[in-house]
Amino acid sequence: MLILALAACGSRGTRPEARALTEADHLAILTALHLSADRQGLVLNECGELSRPQFLPAELGGRVGTAALFAISGGPTTAGCYGDGPDLHLLMRDGTGWREIYSARGRC
Repeated sequence: MLILALAACGSRGTRPEARALTEADHLAILTALHLSADRQGLVLNECGELSRPQFLPAELGGRVGTAALFAISGGPTTAGCYGDGPDLHLLMRDGTGWREIYSARGRC
């Protein structure tokens, strides 16, 4: 979790800079999570409300390299959809797609 916190807070540490995520990465990540976005980039969360997810690159180094942190929260009327915080998924590249390696629900 410390690595995710450092990545989210912008700490550079001694790791190389994380490679930016592209729109193609976003689509592949959504596919890996069995989700889809509308034309505005909104995703239907588990509470049935549209929410704008975040796609954050996180350089983990080694075999993983640049991972992706996908975060989605409740919408305007269901802020507590996932508990005390967002639904988080950490994914790594797997061939031409992405594979989930960690998830957490409702932890800030």
